[in-house]
Amino acid sequence: MLAAKAHAIDATIVVINNDGGGIFSFLPQAADGKHFEKLFGTPHGLDFAHAAALYGATYHLASDSESLRRSVAAGIDGSGLHIVELRTNRARNVVLHREAVSAVAKALDEHWH
Repeated sequence: MLAAKAHAIDATIVVINNDGGGIFSFLPQAADGKHFEKLFGTPHGLDFAHAAALYGATYHLASDSESLRRSVAAGIDGSGLHIVELRTNRARNVVLHREAVSAVAKALDEHWH
């Protein structure tokens, strides 16, 4: 963001905001409800609109796939720095990811057998 501001770079940054370390939700430690959030989930509660304002960026909060598409298109078609934030749910992301992996594995298995 600093480089975009300092060098007047046209850029669109999409922030997938899962309020912390969502990648760790895929590890076995995620089952430890007592310590997981503090040590791995590390929720931050940050509002990226403030970061966008700090760097003079145009900020968009996408609430669904259509607003995400529109916001990214506006950034690409526009000039300057654009920050598009998409807030996600870490637990739901794990479920959707595992469903997608399972569907791909099933499709591959059916294709090859």
